[in-house]
Amino acid sequence: MHYIARNPKNAKVYQKLVQSCKYFFIKNPILVYEGISFDICWYDINENWLMMNQTSCKLWITHYLQITPRNHEDIPHASSLIPKIYQFDLFDLNLSILTISYNVFMSLCSSVKTLSLNRATVKNDDGTVVSFEKIIEQLPNSFELGGIREDFDIDIFYSFMKKNKNTRVHLKFSDQISEEYKARLEAIVDEIIATKNREYKPPLIDFRGLHREKSNKLFLFFCFT
Repeated sequence: MHYIARNPKNAKVYQKLVQSCKYFFIKNPILVYEGISFDICWYDINENWLMMNQTSCKLWITHYLQITPRNHEDIPHASSLIPKIYQFDLFDLNLSILTISYNVFMSLCSSVKTLSLNRATVKNDDGTVVSFEKIIEQLPNSFELGGIREDFDIDIFYSFMKKNKNTRVHLKFSDQISEEYKARLEAIVDEIIATKNREYKPPLIDFRGLHREKSNKLFLFFCFT
């Protein structure tokens, strides 16, 4: 009984156990949520407000986690949830304006199908920033990066993407990028569209000013290549 209480096979099994006997919750108090979001406060999939700072229970999240604080002052509150997570079977992970360690980040991403990062930073133990290419290499499915500034080296990234055969990557660039940088992005889009035999998964490149016809063609290549 003690082993079963401490090592539930999955979230459904755990919920059945605690419904059948309070012993299991007492020995291993876990709150199971299908999804949890944060912008200015925590709430669940039914938009019920959650008092996460007042619970000592561990959390088991079974579908999605969205941490998108509206300003930097809310970041400490937003980050406080992560140490409470006991288990996650995430399908969708969305993180904004957070700094997170590489090990924690990869733990969160272990089962995700869709990942969205917006002005988020992943760091190694020594404080250095993890390269974008390293993150993509570790993620087998779908990846979205938003709010990209023009200090992002698009040429290094594009060279890497032409070797990428597994991950779907969506890049959303900031409205503040220069016309010169937009011209370089459009040249890459033109090259992708003109390439007849692609042996890689073309990225979806999204920025203000790209002609709709080109955007639509790139979207089709992104979805069906």
